[in-house]
Amino acid sequence: MTLTTNLYRSGNTTSPRFDNVREGKDIQVDSNGDNSQLVSGLQARNDHGKHWSIEPASVMKFTTYKSHLTQLNSKAVRYDSLQKDVLAEADADLRVLKAQSAHDDRATRFVYEAFVAVVHTHTPVSGWDENDYAYLAELAHALENGALPLSALIWDEKAGWSKERAFAADAVGAHITEKGARVMESGDEDAQADANNDHAYLRAILKLDAMENPLVA
Repeated sequence: MTLTTNLYRSGNTTSPRFDNVREGKDIQVDSNGDNSQLVSGLQARNDHGKHWSIEPASVMKFTTYKSHLTQLNSKAVRYDSLQKDVLAEADADLRVLKAQSAHDDRATRFVYEAFVAVVHTHTPVSGWDENDYAYLAELAHALENGALPLSALIWDEKAGWSKERAFAADAVGAHITEKGARVMESGDEDAQADANNDHAYLRAILKLDAMENPLVA
């Protein structure tokens, strides 16, 4: 399907809410309100698989970026208002994720399966909408097929912030919280012990317990 920056799934019936962009989650902003990573106007960038990000075409203030996105809102066409044949093509393009990973690396399997659990159950993640779960699905797919190395999701002080790391920390944190509460309610001590071990391993993989990790709330 041809990429169109005026097509959206999320938001509401009148606006895609592109300007709901979040500092430190969708984009990194410095203390002056600039984003040195992004290169006037907007451009679409492939952001893993079938996911596209709408970004500034040059360095600009965060407030200017949001104003451009607000203008784009008025030109957007909602996904479910497409003609039926185009809609069917778009639906067929959605990722189908297996619940269990076949990857040969144990740590990758654990992270993939945590991602998939969040996508399949729509585990509540603060501030997330449909686009965020769709992006996580792309990360999971890329992780499973090797296009995205696990190291790209692990906090590293030298590498710094990345959107992938921010989403991984949010998703895995939410998964641990939700599953931990669920097994606690079950009263099954064996299941609780297994979950505690799995969650400790997940936190260790992504360095979620590191005090210097700014991605951990």
